Parts: sequence; C-alpha cells; structure tokens
Amino acid sequence: MSSKSQAMILLLILTIFSFTFTPSSSDSITIYWGQNTAEGTLKAACDTGLYEIVLLGFLDVFGEGRTPSLNFTGHCRGSSCITLESEINHCQNNVIEVYLSIGGPSGTYSLGSSDDAKNFADYLYTNFLTLPSQKKKKNQVGPLGDVTLNVPPELSIVFWGLPAAPDAAPGGGYIPPNDLISKVLPHIEETCSTHSCGGFMLWDRFHDIESNYSNQVKHWDEQSACRFVTQVSKASLGSVSTT
Repeated sequence: MSSKSQAMILLLILTIFSFTFTPSSSDSITIYWGQNTAEGTLKAACDTGLYEIVLLGFLDVFGEGRTPSLNFTGHCRGSSCITLESEINHCQNNVIEVYLSIGGPSGTYSLGSSDDAKNFADYLYTNFLTLPSQKKKKNQVGPLGDVTLNVPPELSIVFWGLPAAPDAAPGGGYIPPNDLISKVLPHIEETCSTHSCGGFMLWDRFHDIESNYSNQVKHWDEQSACRFVTQVSKASLGSVSTT
C-alpha cells in the first residue's frame, strides 16, 4: 500500500474517532472548598477550569432551636458570609455550579422532629434557593448575599468520593491517580452505563493544590483516546512503504 493511501486511511480513522468519542460524565470533578485558608479564594478555584461543581463546606450549626451558622474556616464564619457573593456569582457566570454542603465533621447539628426538619428546609429554601428578585420583594438578604445556589437536576446521581491526597485521609482510602485510572475507572464506566453518574467528588481544594490530583485524572477518557490514536498512528505509519 502506498504511503498516500495509508495516510488517507489514518486520517479517516482519526476523523471518525473524533466524532464518535465523547467524554463520559464520570470525568466531571466536584471539589469541596472552604476549610483551609491556604486553598485560596473561591474565585481562584473556579478559574482553574478543573471543576464542574464546587461544594461550600459547611453549614454546620442548625436544628433544635440553634441559629444556623456557616463555617468556612479562615474565610468566613457565622450567620452571614455575604463577602462570598461576588465570588459565587463569578463561578456561576462561568458555568460552574455552587452548592452548600450541610453538616461537616465538627459542627453542632441535629433535627429533633418533623417540624424541626420542616423549619430547617424552609430556612434553606428561603436563604439559599430563592431567586434574588424574590428576596428583593421581601427586602431580604441571604447569608451568602444576593445569590441563588444551584440545585442538582436529579436526586439519584452517583458521585465517587475520593481524598485528593494521602494526608486528606489519615485513616486510609487514598487511591493514587494511576491506580484510579487503570484499575478503578473501567469499573466505574460500567456503572455509569446504567446509572446517572456525577463524576468525582474530591476532598478538598487545599489537598488538590498539594497533589495536583484533579489535573491528573481530569479527562482521563480523553487521554485514553489520545493513547489509542497514537498507537494507531504508529502502527500505520510504521508500515508505510517507502516506494
């Protein structure tokens, strides 16, 4: 076969592959932010381009008569953190969803009755999920300012929680990126073929900066595609006739 013919075949393979290959939702990354001042600002986290969702951690005081309180260690703490308003708007304007994580490892929270649960649900809806225009009509300002946090489109999405560095999980559970890609992700792909997957959920932004974990696993399937294309290229070009 002539070199020109083989080059045309290779071009056809690459063209078909580029149209049929689409990244799976399993490569989307959600990151926790808010528990270490060394992690930088929320805006900076969103500007990395690594994350599709940011979880603000945490609302860690609520229920049974307690005044709800936010705990973004070192960034902001208390019943009001409106200093984050512009950063949340910045993230959302760049198509990054921002959620509020409730609970956390060291807070004071509990729901003592169905009425208690209803009151807390009302608090969440009024303060974090109500549209700014509705708040203005009632002359209200939410704890995070004039923002509306995102709501998951589905309630049955599966997220794969992972520590972003060994010291993020002192008790164990850390999976090195290479092991994740070669040993774990093929099984995750099987699950995602029949279930709605939200991708990876990493703890946390500080440890991700430390380890560069998200950047190593981001678009892992695209990286696999590139390796496939490289192998095809070498196999084809390696047999090109010089005549």
